[in-house]
Order: sequence, then structure tokens, then C-alpha cells
Amino acid sequence: MKNKKVAGAFLLTAVLFTPELSHAIRLSGPAEDQYMDINVLMQLWFRQQDISDQNRPNFIGASDRTDVFFRRVRLRFGGSVNPWFKFNFVLRDNDFGRDPYDAPFG
Repeated sequence: MKNKKVAGAFLLTAVLFTPELSHAIRLSGPAEDQYMDINVLMQLWFRQQDISDQNRPNFIGASDRTDVFFRRVRLRFGGSVNPWFKFNFVLRDNDFGRDPYDAPFG
């Protein structure tokens, strides 16, 4: 039990203090004050759901789920032409199917 608490505390600390997995590229023009920023972010979700009869008595017979999937992919453009303008292209995965944890009544 103590090892699980230590591992959980370590994982929580790593999640809180690790930056997002994103990459940024700056393309510069002939003048030093001209640039364009390209930012790419991919967000992965690691999920382990323990759905047992004792843990979740209202979901009798539901199976446990352990999976890894892309939750969000973002492509962002910005630059020096207009610093107030940013173009965002975001893809989100909101299709959880018949997941008893996320959509218990649907």
C-alpha cells in the first residue's frame, strides 16, 4: 500500500511539473522583426479504469478498460504581421463509445 502511495505521488509530481508535449518552430523573414510561429501540440491520454462490482456497484458486469489514445491535436499559427491574430486548428476525440465511466446512461 505504501509503494502505491509513493508511486502515485511521484506520478502526480511528474504530471504537474512536466511541460506539455508541444513543439514550436519560428520562421524568420529577411527583416529581424518579421517572423511566423508554428506550434504543434499532441495530447495523449493514458487511462486505466477499474470497474468492479465492489468499486462501482451500479455498473455490474462492466469490463475494465486500459487504453492509450490521442485526445487532442493542435496546430497553431501566429506571427508578426498582426500579433493579435492566431490561427488554431484543433482536432479532438470526443467519441468514447459505450464507456460506462464517461457515458453511463447513453
